[in-house]
Amino acid sequence: MPDTREPAEPDIREAAVSDVSTTIMRICAESLSLAEVPLDANLVLLGVDSMTAVEIVTQIELELGVDVVETFFATPTVQAMTAAVERATAADTTSTR
Repeated sequence: MPDTREPAEPDIREAAVSDVSTTIMRICAESLSLAEVPLDANLVLLGVDSMTAVEIVTQIELELGVDVVETFFATPTVQAMTAAVERATAADTTSTR
């Protein structure tokens, strides 16, 4: 018997998290010349030096509009920078309502 239920609506918040994470992972991977960068990998241990760090945070700000310098130096992971971008984006959204 075919399934006639309506498909579940996608969680928009999950899609946004995924988009932000994917963008930051791409930026980090390109800057480090790696195929991919895991969400929880310490970018310093993957080989980020000071010039690469500047390149990464600058590109994130250009593409996502959020300054993640403090987050990068406190917790240099894609996961932490994703959370910082999402917090800043959520704060901007609530302050403009």
